[in-house]
Amino acid sequence: MATTEDSADGIECPTCGRDDFVSECGLNYHQTRVHQSDKKEEMIESLREVAERLGRTPKVKDAKDGELVASYPTYNKHFGSWGEALEEAGFAPNKERDISEGALLDELERLTSELGRVPSIAHMRQHGKYSPPTYIDRFGSWNDALEASGLDPNHRVNIPTDELLAELRRLREELGRRLSHRDMIEHGEFSHGIYTRRFGSWDEALEAAGLERYNNGKQTRTELARELRQFYNELGRVPLPKDLKREGPHAWSVYYRMFGPWPDVLAAIGLELPDSDSESLGYGPNWQTRRERVLARDDHTCQACGLDSEKSRDRYGKGLNVHHITPRNKFVEDGELNHEQANRMENLVTLCISCHRTWEGIPLRPTLAVN
Repeated sequence: MATTEDSADGIECPTCGRDDFVSECGLNYHQTRVHQSDKKEEMIESLREVAERLGRTPKVKDAKDGELVASYPTYNKHFGSWGEALEEAGFAPNKERDISEGALLDELERLTSELGRVPSIAHMRQHGKYSPPTYIDRFGSWNDALEASGLDPNHRVNIPTDELLAELRRLREELGRRLSHRDMIEHGEFSHGIYTRRFGSWDEALEAAGLERYNNGKQTRTELARELRQFYNELGRVPLPKDLKREGPHAWSVYYRMFGPWPDVLAAIGLELPDSDSESLGYGPNWQTRRERVLARDDHTCQACGLDSEKSRDRYGKGLNVHHITPRNKFVEDGELNHEQANRMENLVTLCISCHRTWEGIPLRPTLAVN
């Protein structure tokens, strides 16, 4: 049962008034599990209202432009697909999935001719006939779609560095504020990804242009989560740290310092890491089996504060974490993780999200350190 103090400081559910959630993640989990039918009805009604106002069947672009009560990925999550959401609202789904590859490539060529340059995702979203996710779903990525059309992807365009920096300065003067990668997507001439690849990160590009960094260390959890969700929308799939390195708004370490390990970062925006991608984080192929054994050994209870799995899901929206006492980077040999050593039972301990974040700030817990 929540204490009076917890309730006073907690986040309130706008649907039922429960006010003992300690994080947005916990609230999101509660709303999904308890109020999902209410949420779906609200989303269906939003589709109908937008259709009446616009005089047509809603498009994916409407969700991305904020016309609806929920984002495009949220509709997919609740209904299975955008088309199924439209069908439940009583509309015939948009048939972009049935458009031939030839028609998609013809539209790319038309847009290229109209713009006089290789189009970006932002250009297609704003001026094109079809939605960018259709290209990503059909060809695998935006760059693959460009290559299929005989165009050079944006990152291969030999844009002079001086021109890239000049565009940053122009945009800064035009907008009159610190520049985020979103500003370049919505108002700039180039893809923000080319800046990340050319300079190492978005902030380093800003510094090279003599401008203030966007990430000044004062960003809130809400701001970081919002930017990551926008990146997820653009990417069309659950992002990984390597995606941030190539095109993301910030280095993954920025999110790590705020949220903890990558699964916790994703949980903050209501996503989960696909099982097939777990190894890409460097935990090793034996991780899932070892993790389950540690949870069972520790009786599915945080070994620091005693919180059990059920209460963890209620409070944070997800279960308990399994923490490496000696950090994994201590077990890297010749650039490869020795997962057998890193994932030894004696080097793993069950922690709740709160205690996990606290321990992640401490290189080694003396009372549990292993040799």
